[in-house]
Amino acid sequence: PTERRMRILPSEPPIGPRGDFVTSPHVHPVFGRLVALAVRRLAGDLGDPSPLRIAEIEAHERWLADEMRRHNVDLRLGASFTGCERNGSGWRVDGVGDTAFLVGADGARSRVAKHCGLGEVRDFLYGIEYEFPGARLANPDALHCFISKRFAPGYIGWLLQNPTGIQAGLALRHDAAHARVPDIDEFLLRVGVAGGLPRLLKPGHVRAGLIPCGGPVRDIARDGAILSGDAAGIVSPVTA
Repeated sequence: PTERRMRILPSEPPIGPRGDFVTSPHVHPVFGRLVALAVRRLAGDLGDPSPLRIAEIEAHERWLADEMRRHNVDLRLGASFTGCERNGSGWRVDGVGDTAFLVGADGARSRVAKHCGLGEVRDFLYGIEYEFPGARLANPDALHCFISKRFAPGYIGWLLQNPTGIQAGLALRHDAAHARVPDIDEFLLRVGVAGGLPRLLKPGHVRAGLIPCGGPVRDIARDGAILSGDAAGIVSPVTA
């Protein structure tokens, strides 16, 4: 019988025809094309409204926006969401215009949710993640997780290998009355050796912010408005 083997995150090559699927806009512009195709299909499902307007509420990679424009998607960059109101069967978005459908993908503290009367995220983690480009863990095939009441009360710290470097993160339960920033530098000093993290690294990229952790919100959609991603409480903390 033919032996079949399936590998996750192969070491060589990490992406391409003989490796993993391309699923990140930072890896290949094909992701932008797939998004554009998805929007075109959505337009067909909605009866091909003309024009189909998409408001870019949060910051977005310019080249991905260019790919979507090339496929006839109307993007309004730099148009912060300030409010909206019902307009017949759709919505009138301040400073943008009328739309049949409104998607709130504007983060954990969603303004769209507030203005449309949709569910709001109540429970959060506060996380911070360093990325070390070009670095390699001693054991790159494992996801290293660390439990610590001191550094990560209510959640975990982590080390993982990605195709371009190392991601090191730390998150804790967010309490607005006693908020504090995770001490990731001290955390890495404590666990770096155990996790196989090379010494004397300087992070190339830093990400930080609130991460929804209470599950999907109630009233995720109504009257042609829907929440997505962090705004809906649908998120993977490791990849946020």
